[in-house]
Amino acid sequence: MLRQIVRTAIISVAIACSTTANAGDFALTRNAAVQTAQSLIDEAMSWICANFDLPPAPSRPLVAFASKSELKRIRIADRVDWQGFVQEETEISNERNVVAVYDTISRTIYLPEDWTGQSAADQSILVHESVHHLQNVAGIRFECPAAREKMAYRAQDKWLARFGLSLEKEFEVDMFTVVVSSEPAPQI
Repeated sequence: MLRQIVRTAIISVAIACSTTANAGDFALTRNAAVQTAQSLIDEAMSWICANFDLPPAPSRPLVAFASKSELKRIRIADRVDWQGFVQEETEISNERNVVAVYDTISRTIYLPEDWTGQSAADQSILVHESVHHLQNVAGIRFECPAAREKMAYRAQDKWLARFGLSLEKEFEVDMFTVVVSSEPAPQI
């Protein structure tokens, strides 16, 4: 219970700290991005279920936007539920930029503020986070936070391949590293 309160507080602070220069233009752009995300989610989740071993979800995830620093804070807050992995996740976040986050408690996909959904790379980010939503609502449990990433990165890479792109080319992420880093550490 305490972890959930701390987690909620961290996310609330992250969202409250968000500021914009031109609120009117920002709201129009954000509304268009939310509509794009919502229209792509159904297609993405259907595609994921058809191509990977995940059952359909009874509901869509929520969609919100956050700055890069907010995404890192939300990622760390989400990891509070994984005892013993907060420090590891902080180190991982420093190595690789956090592009987007799926919050398992609120069932919300947090996308970067500049996400528009117009490019295959943007769409692949939504695909990646939609995998986490499908894993979450299916009740799939993992030994560590990194273990759930393998399928999400595979789906993202396969989505990009539809457009002649790859994870390595678009995000500088190679699948070998994903596979190795998603394996739980051996017990000694």
